[in-house]
Amino acid sequence: MSHRVASWSARAACVLTVALLALSLLLNLLIPSMRATDFPEVIAAVVYLALILGISVMGLLIATHRRRNPIGWIMILGGFAMASTFVSGGYVVFDFYLPSLARPQEMLPGTPWVAWVGNWVWVPAFVPVLTFLLLLFPDGRLPSPRWRPVAWLAVAAMIWVGFGQAFTPGLIAELHPVIMNPAGLAALEGSPARPGPEAQREGRAEPLFQLRESVPDLALVGQAAV
Repeated sequence: MSHRVASWSARAACVLTVALLALSLLLNLLIPSMRATDFPEVIAAVVYLALILGISVMGLLIATHRRRNPIGWIMILGGFAMASTFVSGGYVVFDFYLPSLARPQEMLPGTPWVAWVGNWVWVPAFVPVLTFLLLLFPDGRLPSPRWRPVAWLAVAAMIWVGFGQAFTPGLIAELHPVIMNPAGLAALEGSPARPGPEAQREGRAEPLFQLRESVPDLALVGQAAV
């Protein structure tokens, strides 16, 4: 990869990361009454936002100056995947809180697939940053050949967990109480019956406690600024 191609690719990935964060914030601001704006939650949201931006910018600097060093690209991938987690969660929450459209049994276009992405994209968001970033620091190489089994074990664990999150059938409980995994493989687990309209109406009336725990509320940043 030439220096020009690497530089433009890194910049494009960072721009997409910022755009995803902005979209997530916008989606959450459309439902400002969804959560209480407690000060600790605002601080947590600011920290998460700064973490993603910091990782992405640092990865951009490394990738543009040391394009052969995988650390920069790992940080760019981590920032982009984290932002994808936020925007997918924001889209699903926005869909969940839309009974005012007189369509309580319907969902926004693509909601199951957006929830599906959010169900597995956290794996490439955190696993490479927490493993390979430490293994390859600072020159992009393993400390010694003895660390290769550890690296391959991390790759195998990421593939295993990501595959399970993406293709295990059933409810995607972390993101929505009634959405079934649209890519679930029956061979992995017995797929439960899809809930009917009555179950969907009841599910839409329940709070998203799992989502509140799994997706940081970036909307709190905008709410605190209003």
